[in-house]
Amino acid sequence: MMQLKLNPVLLPSLFSLLTIPASALAKNLESPRPQIGAFLFKTCVDRDLQGQCLSNYYPWGCQNIEPDLNDRVSSIQAYNEGIKWTLWVDADCAGGSVTYIGSGVGNLEDVGMNDRMSSLQWDLA
Repeated sequence: MMQLKLNPVLLPSLFSLLTIPASALAKNLESPRPQIGAFLFKTCVDRDLQGQCLSNYYPWGCQNIEPDLNDRVSSIQAYNEGIKWTLWVDADCAGGSVTYIGSGVGNLEDVGMNDRMSSLQWDLA
């Protein structure tokens, strides 16, 4: 007969996991996993964060956006304050760019980047 032994150090963590509401677990399973040194950005094909959107963690440094959104993004949002962004027209942070500080742009047309963004780079402001 197999005997199950529980580590007493892990019991509080196990108990807290069992008391999380099912709706919270479902929500966490649907969102992307956080990464250390990365910020969550939402990019959308329509202005004001509408239409097809994708939320993704982007690590620090130059990052190309997902191929299916390349040259289609019309609005963008970061879920963190104090971010300095540079949006680039070409992949690998090349070509023309726009840099600004804030949590997002509801209409990239306002900064001359509507349907032009291919990569982004962020830093702490």
